[in-house]
Amino acid sequence: NYQEADAILEQMRRFGIFMNDSNKEWRGDGIPFPPRGANPDIQKYSNKYSNSIKKGVPRMTDCETMEEAIEAMMMSDDDNCNFEVKKVKPKASPRDISAFWTVVPRLLKDDVQWNSGEEDDPERKRKQLELVEQLNSILDHTLDRMEHQHFGPRDLTPTALAFAKIRNYLSKNDTRHVEGSYHEFLHDVLEVRREEIFQSIANTSRPILSQFEPRHLSNLAYAYALAEYVPEKYDDGSSLFGHIAKQSIPSLHKFKPQELSGMIGAFERAKVSHPSLFAKVASHFVSLDNLGAFNPQALSNVVRSYAKIAGEESHHYTALF
Repeated sequence: NYQEADAILEQMRRFGIFMNDSNKEWRGDGIPFPPRGANPDIQKYSNKYSNSIKKGVPRMTDCETMEEAIEAMMMSDDDNCNFEVKKVKPKASPRDISAFWTVVPRLLKDDVQWNSGEEDDPERKRKQLELVEQLNSILDHTLDRMEHQHFGPRDLTPTALAFAKIRNYLSKNDTRHVEGSYHEFLHDVLEVRREEIFQSIANTSRPILSQFEPRHLSNLAYAYALAEYVPEKYDDGSSLFGHIAKQSIPSLHKFKPQELSGMIGAFERAKVSHPSLFAKVASHFVSLDNLGAFNPQALSNVVRSYAKIAGEESHHYTALF
């Protein structure tokens, strides 16, 4: 009875016991065997996965599927844990959570959803619903940690960028979503809860924005532009983009070429006007001895952004052009 056997295997998996039918092997250390069709060197794969574990959370870049990544976050290393009710690992740090969301865009692209006929498989549907529930738990856990100010610049920026990339990718491929899949779940949640998610990131960012390096400032602005969402103004009337500009202007000399072009491109794409930032960045470009450090793409982005920003007032940027 294959259905019964699969149910037993699934139950064992919940306790960190994995079987490899082809080689008639099993292991009880919580480290899965590589999927069929992957690198046949199981020992090499297992060692890589095992060596990447830190504080009970595997290195996310080693995960090859969404299922692996989700279970890496959910599998508890507490022997007394009830595996029937999975929770996000208590040892998962903000860096671990950020790393999880960072790999999701790649895994969504690489992941093959149900093959023809499999969408009617009740066991497959049950597993998919279970993964979606766990993914929702990870999302709620992420927002909770943000709300309590546990995330730093190196955690917030990649997470914001990951959410924006996920939304962007799924919005462009919304006809491919299978009902009940995590593709559908993420697409829907990043539309319905977009304001909540990105406003939460904005609220968490403001008090620690002085700690942001140039690359974090540039990427944070780009994340919001990609997500097509401009956060609401704070109670004092200021805005996240205004604070990003204020923090960036004194340290423009520290920005790398791609970070500067990305910053200006993000403000233009988000349709956020900030004359002081635009003028200071333009002056910074003009003050440079040469633009050799800028690749053609970065220069093209700068020119295009300023052309759109300036509009009928392009004479203000004559020196730049």
